[in-house]
Amino acid sequence: MRLCGVLRSAFATRFRAVVGIGQISYLLRWRMALAKEALKSGMAMMEEVAFLICYKSASAFSTAFTRAVGCSPRRFHPVRETLKQLLYCLTTISALIGTRSAAALQAGVRRLYRRGVA
Repeated sequence: MRLCGVLRSAFATRFRAVVGIGQISYLLRWRMALAKEALKSGMAMMEEVAFLICYKSASAFSTAFTRAVGCSPRRFHPVRETLKQLLYCLTTISALIGTRSAAALQAGVRRLYRRGVA
């Protein structure tokens, strides 16, 4: 950290105080946010995304992504995220109005989500 003019430990302390998390955690979150955007766009293959965010192999990237996000890069898709949000909305609607049609929609969305269709 000589470029910053402070000791490494002082920089780490200041970074955590300002950002709220450590440098490595911040870097991992930032890299995964970039990976999610690249995967959502559908413009890049997993191997290309791994290279773009500085992983030496697709395997290392896949492991890190799965730990950070909760699913593999191949299963990550924006439609799955939309289904999660839809399921939450339908659960709220059915709890509020208690209709069977909302419950049926909710069951259908759950089936799609479990099958990995979306």
